Amino acid sequence: MSDININISTNSETVLKVEAILHDYGTDVPTALNIILNKLAFEKLTSNEIKRLINPITPKSPFKDLKRKFKGKTWMADDFNAPLDCLKEYMPEIPPRYANTNMVFWWH
Repeated sequence: MSDININISTNSETVLKVEAILHDYGTDVPTALNIILNKLAFEKLTSNEIKRLINPITPKSPFKDLKRKFKGKTWMADDFNAPLDCLKEYMPEIPPRYANTNMVFWWH
């Protein structure tokens, strides 16, 4: 196979940052690009693997969508943090100096 040259136009600040990162790994930009191109050409990557290769940002949490979906439809009781009367015999006595704080303590 013969080699070809590829010219890429990009922001110089981006290139400097990438060069600094790759230097820490003992490689340079052309080598990193060759690795990426070889992965795409010769490995049978799934579409999700290609997406992660191109955009390695971790996927957003599914809980954010749930929070948005139920916004305004859920509520928390005023006594949510209050101890349940049926469990009082199993709970330790909270010293008075901590009684009005939101701190949780476990005594063993």
